[in-house]
Amino acid sequence: MIYFAKIHYETKRSAVHPYKIFLCETLCILLANLCVIILKAYFCFQNLPQMDATKIIEILAYTIPSIITGGMAYYLFNLHFKDQQNTRRWLIQKDNQKMALPLRLQAYERLTLLMERINPSQLMVRINPISNDKNDYENYVIAQIEQEFEHNIAQQIYVSDKCWTIIITAKNATVQMVRTAAKNEKVTNADELRTYVISELFDKSSPSNTALSFIKSEVAELW
Repeated sequence: MIYFAKIHYETKRSAVHPYKIFLCETLCILLANLCVIILKAYFCFQNLPQMDATKIIEILAYTIPSIITGGMAYYLFNLHFKDQQNTRRWLIQKDNQKMALPLRLQAYERLTLLMERINPSQLMVRINPISNDKNDYENYVIAQIEQEFEHNIAQQIYVSDKCWTIIITAKNATVQMVRTAAKNEKVTNADELRTYVISELFDKSSPSNTALSFIKSEVAELW
């Protein structure tokens, strides 16, 4: 059996990594030494009354190097096994990232579109008042914002927590902007509410633009 195992080992030797060959050879040497130790110990114990210091030293001379070799072999096998696990985990993670990249890019695209659609400067132009009452228009605009957000809520699983937090903050800030404008005493009807919200953004950036800047910077980190 040992002969056939040796033939199989020599056949596969050329296709095996040298590090693995070294580990296998070390293990074979360890097993051979252990067999010698077991045989010597057996014969020595058969003649235990006649055993002298020379025999004990001889046994120790075989035992100590074998223990050291065994410890080194175990350490190398354990190190190699962990290295193989880390390599396998890295390859799996790399494949998963490769498959998830198109989904992540699609999520960023949809969130970009969301920020564009709830940008107050475009939102107030796109959504026409359903009546002249500013409160009705306020509620209608906010409902449209919430609806746009709910349609894209599943995209959070593809982006970072920080990115999603910024998206939520931009949405809430936009809603708050509409509500604050509606509470202004100078705004008396729906058309004035539209005009007031748009004019507020003439000299400052909208929450959507801030979120868009972060989305662009995060997408740039994917490459």
